[in-house]
Amino acid sequence: MRLPGFVLLLCGCVGDILHLSVLLAEGWPVTPNRVYAAVHTNAVLPCGAVSVSGVMLLEWLCVNGSEQILYGSVDGKKMKDQADQYKDRVSLQEDGALTLHDVRLSDTGDYRCIFQKDASRRRVEENVALIVVELSEPAMEVHRTRTNQLEFQCSCSSWGEGQLKVSVLDTRKTVLADRTGTGTRTGTGPDDLHSVSVRVAAKGNVTFLCRAEISEVPLLKESRIHISDNFRSAAPEPSQNSILLIVSVVLVVLVVLVVLVVLIACRNKLRILHKLTEFCRFPAPTGDQPTETLLPGNAAAEGSGGGSDTEYRNLDELTTTGASEGTIRANRLDPSLSGVEASTHLARDDLQKMSIYKDSIISVGQELHFHPALIAAIISKQSRAGTALKNNGCGPDGLCFGLMQINKAFHVAKGEPFSREHIDEGTTYLIHLIKTMKNREQSWTPEQRLKGALVGYMIGIENVPQDSPDSLDSRTPTKDFANDVIARAKFYARKGYVTPAGGKSSSPSRVQLVSSESRETRSPR
Repeated sequence: MRLPGFVLLLCGCVGDILHLSVLLAEGWPVTPNRVYAAVHTNAVLPCGAVSVSGVMLLEWLCVNGSEQILYGSVDGKKMKDQADQYKDRVSLQEDGALTLHDVRLSDTGDYRCIFQKDASRRRVEENVALIVVELSEPAMEVHRTRTNQLEFQCSCSSWGEGQLKVSVLDTRKTVLADRTGTGTRTGTGPDDLHSVSVRVAAKGNVTFLCRAEISEVPLLKESRIHISDNFRSAAPEPSQNSILLIVSVVLVVLVVLVVLVVLIACRNKLRILHKLTEFCRFPAPTGDQPTETLLPGNAAAEGSGGGSDTEYRNLDELTTTGASEGTIRANRLDPSLSGVEASTHLARDDLQKMSIYKDSIISVGQELHFHPALIAAIISKQSRAGTALKNNGCGPDGLCFGLMQINKAFHVAKGEPFSREHIDEGTTYLIHLIKTMKNREQSWTPEQRLKGALVGYMIGIENVPQDSPDSLDSRTPTKDFANDVIARAKFYARKGYVTPAGGKSSSPSRVQLVSSESRETRSPR
């Protein structure tokens, strides 16, 4: 039975994150009425009851719009109407403070302690805010600039309202560069993700320490990397004889190349003449002779679109768990939705806006032999069909560009953010990732390779784990990127995002040309 005047709260969510933390501390108040705690630790919410034995009424509530009871007692007897999500997760201390065990990002919110010492006194209320934070593993990257200099980048992401600080240190723990950023409840990314990165120059052979920390908890993670630049050694200035020798070698190579080109051209002409001779020598097939029809790619295969898609032409054969709890919370969906149902709901919300780009999506899919529904699903996941983009076509972080969120730090963005050329670039890169996964993981199934490529699209192909093909999404920020995209793709396939029956690519060889790009290409993330 509920006590009058008591309130409760369905606690809001913040998002989800990767990996376990290195330093986990129990949450204690940092400032008055605010408690910070790391995910999976215990948070202690203080109350001014002084002693539980001297309190007639005591109740702990989570208050944020609606109400949920964490703990309640009358004359020392525990009440039974505790909210399900707090069962076996709370314990009361002698001074009335409440310990919330194994906290989650969704536990972030406002809490209230209400107590009455005896019947003659009024009830006392004390409010406290709980902020749950989580920290990803530090990400380290090395780039070579246009001036042939090496540059080291240390990046990290966090969820919650804690202040994230990312630093680069040398072996003596001297800070070379650092940067601080503060997350908010609304977040700075499409899934309430707050990211900070810092860069330093790397000269010669050097060891860096990449550190990320949230001071309010405290929570700290570190990674070490050794960089060796073997291409920076200074060469002696060439003498005049050396210059003459180099020029002579270049001229010889040019002459050889010219001869090879002439020989190849002559051989091609001979082949053409031979074909013409063969054509004239034999009569054309009569009606009694069988003929063969050649189709480009997999056009002869049956598929959900009836066109010439890749081996993923039948999306119904793919398994998916759909959207994660983090994606559902970040998009403020009805808590009753889950998995594939939540993915379908999000895809349906983007359907009207997506229709603006439908012709371009189908055209690119038809030309590159790739299922248009997968393209539409990535656009829905990455930019909500363009509705999450700024006026300049970039995402919230300012680096990711266009409908498919191409990372300008690793790619030269082509076309306008909503153009067919941009969709072509993102799809071509995904095809390249699929071929890379096929060459790298030959024992994986086609479905596992597709999911691996989708995860690589988000976090970089070099970060795709090789030993866990069935849990690839655990490395992505929302822990559902590949499964959410496939679930949305099934919806868009049912809504006509397929290649037309008998469709032909205007340039059948283009996929091979584009997908043979250097493996050094970075993921759009």
